[in-house]
This record gives sequence, C-alpha cells and structure tokens, in this order.
Amino acid sequence: MTVKLSNLRSLTKLLIIVITFLLCGCNAKKEDSIQTLNETKNVVDVVSEIYYGESMFEDINSKKYNLDELNKIYPIEFIKLRSNNSVYRVVYKTFDGYIMLYYDDNGVYSSGQNVYTRRQLEEFNAINIGNTLDDVMKFDENGNYAFLYAGRTDIDNVSFHYTIDGYALKIYYDLNGIVTDIEHELI
Repeated sequence: MTVKLSNLRSLTKLLIIVITFLLCGCNAKKEDSIQTLNETKNVVDVVSEIYYGESMFEDINSKKYNLDELNKIYPIEFIKLRSNNSVYRVVYKTFDGYIMLYYDDNGVYSSGQNVYTRRQLEEFNAINIGNTLDDVMKFDENGNYAFLYAGRTDIDNVSFHYTIDGYALKIYYDLNGIVTDIEHELI
C-alpha cells in the first residue's frame, strides 16, 4: 500500500489544526475564569480599562449581576477576597475614582459604591490624630461620612476615603469629632 506524499502532508496539516484548536480551546476556558488577586496587588497596577462611573454603576446596581454575568458584560480585571474571607471586592477604575462592588462567596451581588478620588495617600499625612472632623471634611470633600447620618450609637464613628494611587483609608473619631486613629490598606 502506498500513500501519496501530498495526502500525508494534508493529513499532517489537518492534525496540526485539530491539535491547535484543542489547545486554544483549553486555554480560552482558563482565561474566562475569574481568579482572585493576592492582598499585595494594587488596583492601579492591575487595571487597564477606565470606565464612565455613573452609568456603569447604575446599570450594575439596578440589575445586580452575579459575578459570571458581570464578567461577561464588564470583564473583571480586579477581584480580591477580603480579609474576612467571605466577601469578594470587584473594583473598576473610572475617570474620577473607582466602582467597588461586593459579592458573597456564591458570587451573588450584595452591594456597591461609586467613589470619587482626588488625593494620593501621602497627602493624607496632613491629617493627624487630634484633628477635628471638620478639618477632615474640608480636606477630603469626597470622603464617605455616612456615620454622621446613621443616627446609631452602636457603630464606630469612622469615615472612609479612597486615593488616586489605590488606597482605602479609615479615619476614626471620638464622640466629640476628634480623630483618634487612621488606618490604610490597598483597595
């Protein structure tokens, strides 16, 4: 039995195409999966896409996409398992801050926020223990001061602040509105 060389080449080419297709198909599935980042990764170093915050946040918050749906519509570049190991934080960079979304360990949307930034972490060195709440509010108008409107005494008096260079700050106050502690971590 003789096989023509041209038929053998055609068969070899077909085999190479099939193997390549199979290999590419496997790799594509791995790329589509959502992988969490470790705690030392900074959102500024990881995220390349920049979005318009308001319309995107309104869409996500109204439709409450689960993680898989979200990843198909707005590809996830940044997701971390928070330190309590039960909440995932997904972060998107916007032109004026970040969209931060929170998901439970089943990938179900729980809450989110669109935060604005205009300062870097080192600029917050201007805020010290002993400063007043008014000093902080003048310094960072974009901070989250929700504790002022909560009307509850069982929660900490703490404001939240976010920086251009990818940090989240918590500033704690006593009952007189005096800064008692300042903490920061990577978003």
